[in-house]
Amino acid sequence: MLVAAWLEISMDAVQGIDQPRATYWERIYEYYNMHKEFESDRNSNSLAHRWGIIQEAVNKFCGWYGQIERRPQSPG
Repeated sequence: MLVAAWLEISMDAVQGIDQPRATYWERIYEYYNMHKEFESDRNSNSLAHRWGIIQEAVNKFCGWYGQIERRPQSPG
């Protein structure tokens, strides 16, 4: 749900990318809470922190995947 909320708010061309960080994460928090179908007591700061953890893991995965893609292919 956090990824869906981040995508929805990040792709909103009306609001743009020049909004303050607090406003940005408050909007993600509102979307997250409006659409979640589970119990959660995360606030906007908690969501931003969780997003950082997800982003770090995705970046590591992309780095490893890139290394694999760049490896020479073995003769088939």
